[in-house]
Amino acid sequence: MFISTQFGQYLLSERIGVGGMAEIFKAKLLGVGGFERPMAVKQILPQYAADPDFIEMFIDEAKISVKLQHGNIVGVHELGRIDGTYFIAMEYVHGHNLSEVIAAASKRGLPLSVDHAVLIGIEICKGLDYAHRRTDEQGQPLGVVHRDLSPGNVMISFDGAVKITDFGIAKARHKLGKTAIGAIKGTYGYMSPEQLAGHPVDSRSDLFSTGILLFELLTGQQLFPGSTDLEAVERAREARVTPPSLVSERVPPGLDMIVLRALEREVEDRYADANAMQLALSRFLFTSGRGASSATLGAYLRELFPNDEQGSAQSEATSLEVPERGPARRVGGPRAAAASER
Repeated sequence: MFISTQFGQYLLSERIGVGGMAEIFKAKLLGVGGFERPMAVKQILPQYAADPDFIEMFIDEAKISVKLQHGNIVGVHELGRIDGTYFIAMEYVHGHNLSEVIAAASKRGLPLSVDHAVLIGIEICKGLDYAHRRTDEQGQPLGVVHRDLSPGNVMISFDGAVKITDFGIAKARHKLGKTAIGAIKGTYGYMSPEQLAGHPVDSRSDLFSTGILLFELLTGQQLFPGSTDLEAVERAREARVTPPSLVSERVPPGLDMIVLRALEREVEDRYADANAMQLALSRFLFTSGRGASSATLGAYLRELFPNDEQGSAQSEATSLEVPERGPARRVGGPRAAAASER
């Protein structure tokens, strides 16, 4: 049982996530006059605290994330070091990630509605569009690409907010940290063909990943399944996609064109940017949807987790974690990056 621990100005009350090289705690930021604010604190695991490569990547994550202040992105409050332990303090999200939502929906027989799947896609695109367009103090584009948009990195709150988290392996044009040439970092089953090939990626790689998420939310099936990582990679590289309406009869054919365009193998054939994809999804929801909002999405989450008073936050503690779902395996820590990349 975890015992509440004082960590600087934070009171750590519960460990809510652990990955390969970092862990996340539910915490309270304590201030004067009894001020309290719920937070999540991400710490490097002790055995990696002296690893300069990992520390550099951890710091890079904070430097990128702190520049991204948007309603659809988990906000970063502080990067610090206490008693030799590096940490990132971030917004606490009272809810669950998409991986947990998908698993619970299947187990309880309460599938996500088409409208809610589209709404989640719209909100993801809003967050990505902001991150992709973010500029520095001189007005120069940062060139941020998330590079690891997978179910574990999208949070849904009990209020129905959709938030992208874990920009841990994001790359910015200004190269905060350095990744070995030809290295692949990401989650198998959610990467674009160019990312899998180790080629340079831009914002449209994130749109491919968004297309994968949308396909899976709509159909309830993995897009690039495989009994091995290699099989999943080969399927993703080919980018052969069956229209979602042919996979699940509940999916309106009108969504096929949107999903398939995001999943085009050639970068130039995809949407030009996240805003264009968001507009296409919004038009569908407005003209063909039966109605979905943050309020209805929050109500669905509460129905899905009726006994969950605390929820979970940032349950994917680090981009180095290996998730549970089949071929969706994360690769590419500081040591592995030289040999392979997502």
